[in-house]
Amino acid sequence: MNDRSWFPLSVRCVGLILAGLGTPRLLDQIVRTGEWLHGASNAGWTWFGVFATCGYLVAAASQVALGVYLALGGREVVAWILADDAARCRACQYDLRGVEGPACPGCGRTVDQVGSAAPHSGQVPGGELRQS
Repeated sequence: MNDRSWFPLSVRCVGLILAGLGTPRLLDQIVRTGEWLHGASNAGWTWFGVFATCGYLVAAASQVALGVYLALGGREVVAWILADDAARCRACQYDLRGVEGPACPGCGRTVDQVGSAAPHSGQVPGGELRQS
């Protein structure tokens, strides 16, 4: 299957699942932290319990934030994962990095016919060089 259009949709679905499963836990931790801060039930709290609750709060908030980012498209993640597709011939999957000329050495189609862009430099959106 050469068409990768399903991948961004899958990333959004994973984001919805992460955000959906993390939101109740985040709300629970916010309530627990609020109870502790207002002294409603801090008589039985230990410092370990306070640190654990704060850790769970950070973890839940991170999960929800990542889920929302992915649900909104996660463009940087999708671009990084699919970076190699920009350098491949869509007809035969030949790696076009470093190929000079308008034709794919694998199938002979021109790069414009194949629909692939100029050979990919290996850069990822953050600027680092992607290791293959």
